[in-house]
Amino acid sequence: MQFALLVQASPTSGVHRSAQSFVRALYGQGHAVYRLFFYQDAVLVANRLAETEDHVREAWEALKDEHGFEMDVCVAASTRRGIGTDIASEAFEIVGLGQMVEAMEVADRTVTFG
Repeated sequence: MQFALLVQASPTSGVHRSAQSFVRALYGQGHAVYRLFFYQDAVLVANRLAETEDHVREAWEALKDEHGFEMDVCVAASTRRGIGTDIASEAFEIVGLGQMVEAMEVADRTVTFG
């Protein structure tokens, strides 16, 4: 089964760690993540110049490297928070909200962390 994940909370919250545990559990049970989409304050995780609490960004990058899913951040939310392609980590792609809509259509399930 393929999952789309929507993460909305700031990287300083425990929500990212919960989402990461969920991703590991999915793969452990033979499922897959089609796309992760970061929205609202969650886009702050993509800022490669900011130190993330408990190395949250690095943990996302490691999961992506291990499993090969897409990690997208909302362009509008990123722009409002000063994150452009010049400071975004290469592991994240800055895209429009349509990418999340497409992920919801393709995936079997969508899970929101918020």
